[in-house]
Amino acid sequence: MPSIKLPAPVMAFSIEPQAKGDEDKVFTALRRLQEEDPTIDLHRDAQTGQQIVAGLSQVHVEVIVERLHARFGAEVTLKPPRVPYQETIRGSAKAHGRHKSRPAGAASSATATSRSSR
Repeated sequence: MPSIKLPAPVMAFSIEPQAKGDEDKVFTALRRLQEEDPTIDLHRDAQTGQQIVAGLSQVHVEVIVERLHARFGAEVTLKPPRVPYQETIRGSAKAHGRHKSRPAGAASSATATSRSSR
């Protein structure tokens, strides 16, 4: 029998239990729901340390949260996942800009200087 190709999750949220003591309960319940619905993606982001739950849409993730509450009594909070910015300043840079304009006869100008360093 050929295997069914499931769509990849596209909507992801950071999920946190509302009560600190419910962490094990919430993540055990999420693993059970993942066994029932293989389109749910549950993982920990290595760079931010957040637990990420992803589904096919925002409504799908909201239904997952409702099922957590109804079946397992687990209260959770959904938040947008943090983006790990990896850009760093590696050297020094200096920039200078000048703007001149002459609207309706009166001259005006502006000068800006910017410097960044490690």
